[in-house]
Amino acid sequence: IKMNYFLALDTTSPNCCAALQVGAEIFTREFAKPAESLATEVEELLLAQNLSFQNLSAILVTNGPGSFSGIRIGLASAAALALGAKLKIYTASALLAQTLSIASKERLIISTINANENEVYLAAYLTENFKELAPAQVVAKSALRDLVLKLENQLGLKAQILSDQSSKLITAGLFRAHASGLAYPEETQLEPLYLKAVNAKTLAERA
Repeated sequence: IKMNYFLALDTTSPNCCAALQVGAEIFTREFAKPAESLATEVEELLLAQNLSFQNLSAILVTNGPGSFSGIRIGLASAAALALGAKLKIYTASALLAQTLSIASKERLIISTINANENEVYLAAYLTENFKELAPAQVVAKSALRDLVLKLENQLGLKAQILSDQSSKLITAGLFRAHASGLAYPEETQLEPLYLKAVNAKTLAERA
């Protein structure tokens, strides 16, 4: 039986993670400064399991939202690694990966990641199919509770709010997204999900 090996990268936050899925086991390396450390961390992660890039089945990477430079470095690194080893790349947002990283008793999940001292990145999902109810957006922290109450009242459901899970958990969510068919294959170019209060759109939408 051929073993599948998947590499997952999350560089959307100051604390980044590279993770390797070997069957049912996941091995991780956490680091900061992805521009300086990512390539070395990935190589050491593979070497620890006596693997090379040629052994990998695919690369999974978060495409945002989060640090502008972190997103860019993660996507560019994934593209370079995939090109060299002729691998497919799959992307998912850090908000979705965060949602998939935990087992929730609630059907409505509000996934948030800190953007700055006044704002959060936010998306809302139903856990039965992880359909996006509220698209990825920037929300003022002062308005967060009202938005949550509005969604709860509209759906008649109690929400669980997730915030700032570790990059290690987000890579675990990436593996689940891929296994569930919720990560998008990127055949030509990697589309970053940049969100800012003044232009909360993807690059394609702003073009």
